[in-house]
Amino acid sequence: MKKIMIMVLFISSYCFSQTGILTEKGRSAMGIWGSYATQIECNNCTNSAFGFSFDYMTDFGLELEVGLVKSDLEENGVPFDGDSKAVGLAYHLKSGANNVAFGIARMNTEITSSYYYGSVDYDTDTFGVAFYNNNGFLFQVQKIRIPDFNSDSKLLTFGNYWKAQTVSWGITYSASWDLFDALIEDGDLEYLKYGNIGVVVGGMF
Repeated sequence: MKKIMIMVLFISSYCFSQTGILTEKGRSAMGIWGSYATQIECNNCTNSAFGFSFDYMTDFGLELEVGLVKSDLEENGVPFDGDSKAVGLAYHLKSGANNVAFGIARMNTEITSSYYYGSVDYDTDTFGVAFYNNNGFLFQVQKIRIPDFNSDSKLLTFGNYWKAQTVSWGITYSASWDLFDALIEDGDLEYLKYGNIGVVVGGMF
């Protein structure tokens, strides 16, 4: 079950602050986003999630986000469903071409399975730092903690966002710090297939 919880964390937390990233300095905006993320390859498991979020970016750099995530997971042939509700707060420091955002979030997740009675309910705390430029490139580091299970993890995300007149979209790749550490130590790019790829589409107004 702990592995399932970690899978939910990584698939649900791959990115934040899309509206803030795409909003010009000194401007305010609201955004509605739909997202999908999946683990590229998972041994004896599947891991994917759909998300819906709404966020508001103020003209002084503060951003508030609320969201829902539906996770579809399977481990060793046993299916699990994850339902998550999240609220987050971020502050953006925008300069000329390069920018940074600091964010915190709290997510509540309920995991159920048709194979078992009852459910598992727990909270997750996330602190993230995102570096991005005016071309939409993003690098993000998140520290993710489940207090009830004394679990700490780190997630790294790379991505890019594009803004059009009516629709904006982005693509991300994320993986745990441990995965990147193993990749560097062993020099084996095969580790990258155990990361997550995500897409997000939305509109700002």
